[in-house]
Amino acid sequence: MKDLREMRELAGITQFSLSRRSGVSRMRLSLAECGEAELTETEKEKIANVLLTAIQLQHARTASVLADAPPWARQTKP
Repeated sequence: MKDLREMRELAGITQFSLSRRSGVSRMRLSLAECGEAELTETEKEKIANVLLTAIQLQHARTASVLADAPPWARQTKP
């Protein structure tokens, strides 16, 4: 799985958490992240589902915080 570590870190979860949520062992995740093992299609699907859910939750939390922020805090710089 290309850029697994980057996607996991973007989702804000540890290898341990990803392992627990996906059912893929932490050792397999570690080996896949460093290019020493190839994940099965089933493992990739499980991991992708967990990462997608985690990223969606982060997005929802961010949107909620921004919705409650004062207008000056929501402005973007040109």
